[in-house]
Amino acid sequence: MSFFQNPWIVRWVFSTNHKNIGTLYFIFGAFSGVVGFIVSMVMRLELSQAGDAFLGGNYQLYNVLVTSHAFIMIFLCAVSVVFVYNSE
Repeated sequence: MSFFQNPWIVRWVFSTNHKNIGTLYFIFGAFSGVVGFIVSMVMRLELSQAGDAFLGGNYQLYNVLVTSHAFIMIFLCAVSVVFVYNSE
């Protein structure tokens, strides 16, 4: 059985119902919040000790983590949840 042959998944993924779309936005916002939290924990592990603690001296990766954390939390998490909250 294929992934898209399940009628429940097809109903949610390809829905045009505004209530289902709002629920999907909320689920996506919660998932993005968890991903942003994990990225922030990696940054905190790097800053927890002096020197190169967790990322092994890869300063470019730390810069990528800071930028991606901001992008994920603002645009993917906060905006999704605000749209769901204001639409009801």
